[in-house]
Amino acid sequence: MMMDSILTPNQVEVSILAFAGARDLLLQQHSRVNESSNDQSNNGGEIRLTLQSSWPRAYDLRKFLCQIKWPQLQPIEQTIAIALNLKYLSLNESVEINSGDTIALIPPISGG
Repeated sequence: MMMDSILTPNQVEVSILAFAGARDLLLQQHSRVNESSNDQSNNGGEIRLTLQSSWPRAYDLRKFLCQIKWPQLQPIEQTIAIALNLKYLSLNESVEINSGDTIALIPPISGG
């Protein structure tokens, strides 16, 4: 389902995929609260979100997602890697996001 909002020129609609502990924390929130904000999740754990299109650093994007948008991710923020369209981002690189892009939140995964 598409959102009925109007994007400003510096905003884009993206898909957020969260894995392992990050996914667990986000799914807990989405199962408890039916948000009427600018994010929507589907049964596969994907969340559609409107974001600004340009970030000075991937670090800033991660900080926004983990501290502002989803504060329940703060305890694992420092361990989360960010990927944009299947490419891991260095925390110091600038980020340009386009509508339809996919951002992945990937904490360390243990097991064997």
